[in-house]
Amino acid sequence: MSIEKEDQARKRFLLVCQGLFCLGRGSHGLLAELRNLKQQGVLPSELEIKPYYCFNGCSHGPNMVSYPDRVWFERVSPDNLTQVVTYLGEGIPATDPLLNQCRVIEVVRHRAYSDIKEELGF
Repeated sequence: MSIEKEDQARKRFLLVCQGLFCLGRGSHGLLAELRNLKQQGVLPSELEIKPYYCFNGCSHGPNMVSYPDRVWFERVSPDNLTQVVTYLGEGIPATDPLLNQCRVIEVVRHRAYSDIKEELGF
């Protein structure tokens, strides 16, 4: 495996939907807060926080995906963002039922994971 591929394999991403419906529900502010937390050193150094155009889970947003571990968070808000941060930093699963209801159907999640994998070059 090349050094570049090894570096990519260790890298983690948090993708924050910036589609119209998620933006309307505050995803831009959530993205800014996550970037701020990253800059403060609250989040792991190997984690890259990126905007993502749309996961197509619009009615359940704001949506975020942790990749490559393929953890989907839905209905993220300032009130439950700390659980996302705790997962990213410590691996402790979110307990807020709004975050992990899996209301975004599996076929949509699977397609999003496939698109993410291709886009990120995994």
